[in-house]
Amino acid sequence: MTVEQLRRHLLLWDDDSYDVELSYLLTVAQNHVEDHLGTKLADMETVPPVVSHAILMTAGELFEVRTESTDAKSRLAAICVSRLLAANRRVTV
Repeated sequence: MTVEQLRRHLLLWDDDSYDVELSYLLTVAQNHVEDHLGTKLADMETVPPVVSHAILMTAGELFEVRTESTDAKSRLAAICVSRLLAANRRVTV
C-alpha cells in the first residue's frame, strides 16, 4: 500500500499535506491487519485485494477518528474489516 493509494481512498487526490500522517497510519493499519490475520504480509505469496482494501479501510478510519467519530461508526468499520479478513486468517492448532 502506498500513501498515494490511501490519498485516493480518502478522496484527498493531490493534497500531500497529510503525507507524513498517512504514512504512519498505513503502518499502523498494516500492523493491525497482520495481527488480525496472524501472519505478516511479507510472508504471503500474494496479498489478496480484500486484504489491501482492509488496510485502506483501517487507515481511513484512523484518519477520520483523529478529529471525531461516533462509537457506532467505529464499530461498523471494525466489523467490516473483520469480515473482509476472516477468509484470510491463519489459524494455528
